[in-house]
Amino acid sequence: MHNNIEALQTINEARKTDLADRYMNNICVKYLFRCLKPNTAEDVMRLFMRDYAYELQNHWYIIEAGKSLLKRRELDGGLSHMKTIFKQFGDMQSNEFDFHYYCFRKWTLR
Repeated sequence: MHNNIEALQTINEARKTDLADRYMNNICVKYLFRCLKPNTAEDVMRLFMRDYAYELQNHWYIIEAGKSLLKRRELDGGLSHMKTIFKQFGDMQSNEFDFHYYCFRKWTLR
């Protein structure tokens, strides 16, 4: 874990000075996951995001949550998070193809 615990304590103190700062909250959540505290990380995440991390395709959050669960040997949860990321990238790729076909269809030759 190196100095993740010290980093977490420092970033959490900094986060508490301005609770509306999303960047500090994100960093704090990331270090909470790295210190294997996923429940606390989800509580901090809910301060500024209301259960929409998966619909908004918030990749860093889902990847960090999956890694944290895999480190804790909770394979079902960790692999389901990674499968969600894989599915989201597949959806993005199919949306790109749909967009290109749409643009080509709307383009008129003169």
